[in-house]
Amino acid sequence: MKIELEESLVKEFEYIIELHKKHGAPVKCESVKELIDLVLYSVADGSCRPGSWERGMLESMGIIAECDEHSEYRRDYGKPSIDNSFHPGAGLYGDVASNKPILIAFGDDNCKALNKVSDLPVVNVFISFDDLTPVTDRVREFYPEIEIYICSNDYSEPLFEDFEKKVNATAEKYNATVITPKLTEAAKKAEVTSWAELAECKHGKKRIMEQLRLKIPYLSKEKDRGLDAGNSY
Repeated sequence: MKIELEESLVKEFEYIIELHKKHGAPVKCESVKELIDLVLYSVADGSCRPGSWERGMLESMGIIAECDEHSEYRRDYGKPSIDNSFHPGAGLYGDVASNKPILIAFGDDNCKALNKVSDLPVVNVFISFDDLTPVTDRVREFYPEIEIYICSNDYSEPLFEDFEKKVNATAEKYNATVITPKLTEAAKKAEVTSWAELAECKHGKKRIMEQLRLKIPYLSKEKDRGLDAGNSY
């Protein structure tokens, strides 16, 4: 599909790029194509993800359709089908069982580490923090009786205060429990903030399991899985 632009629009986009190159910008673009791609991806993301800042932009422009379908969270672009519409199986590590709690974590590396250590199913919130609420909502919809644990990263820095509030608010809304990694001073000095990074620390996997057991009764009866040592911090 090719999109033809009015000459006046191209001139404006070229001027934006000129200003970016001369003065910089929070999201600096080097070409008109890069600028247009950025804008179009923001539109597509806003269409897929209710609750995101991109969705807010589209709502203010009045281009969100007035129907339930456009209020559904979607992982993939395009019209959803039975096979690709979002559900907890998308980005799911491990198998869901009626007697097992479900963990929710951020990014593939954290999900893999938590699943390997705990052997519990872990739902991936992908990358954007805006995905947390719709993903948790869908997990709760699919599994109303299963315990949910949101495994957040260490966001103790003031910079992440708003996100920490969002995590806690989401947990309260969906009757979930928040678990954040407890770090040693050595790990903090090494700038460890995530479960995946903690797993690479010395005895990190065992420390993760110990922390999960303190919060998740299901794991209190589990035996160690021969979790190996990692780096020295």
